[in-house]
Amino acid sequence: MNMPENDFKEIESIQGIFLQEEVQIIRRSQAEIVQYSHLIPVSWRACLEQEEYSATITRDVWAGVDTQVPRSVSLFFTRVIDVGLTVSLTKKTVYGLTYLLKYQSSRGTFLKGWLGRLPASDLDIIAFEKDTNLVLPQSYRGFCSVHNGFLWNGNGAIGYSPISELIIWKNILGFCGDGAGNLQVYDLTKPLDNNDYLTADWDHEADELSHWMNFWEFMEKQFAAEFE
Repeated sequence: MNMPENDFKEIESIQGIFLQEEVQIIRRSQAEIVQYSHLIPVSWRACLEQEEYSATITRDVWAGVDTQVPRSVSLFFTRVIDVGLTVSLTKKTVYGLTYLLKYQSSRGTFLKGWLGRLPASDLDIIAFEKDTNLVLPQSYRGFCSVHNGFLWNGNGAIGYSPISELIIWKNILGFCGDGAGNLQVYDLTKPLDNNDYLTADWDHEADELSHWMNFWEFMEKQFAAEFE
């Protein structure tokens, strides 16, 4: 399946985080991608070179997470119908992969774009740990090895924050916003094995934590709510 050009343009127009910059989504298999090849991970190349969209090929990008939560990844890919490389034309930089999703309901057909940023580098992790004097939770390190930031419409309010934008206060580390002010956070008072912690829901109105679970359990719950 190939997504129509006007649908790509619609997704570009709602990439909220990029409103102040000239941003383009370059469709997979397009020649323009070549000029950015030195900036993209090897694991993305087959995904971006495919002439006809294949969920199997694109899903390989998620190999590091797929082993942990295959059902969540499967749910996500039931919605994905195409993918493109998201770049800044003015800065000649790569922001990440935009996954183009289609939803159909009694109210009509809706499109969404989820921006998966470049994978985290060792320097990203070192900078975080140096600045915060914390060890990055192992589960988030694993997630960010696929995409260091995974954001609905690229706007930053909904989705998984890049490592450099994690929120730290009161022994919690916020990593996923719901768009309404609430966050999923690591509770740093509840350690697990292997440099990890339980996560919890932080209610911004009550300033309270509830519903503790590990990161992968949270991802299963959140992906089911969003993509099922």
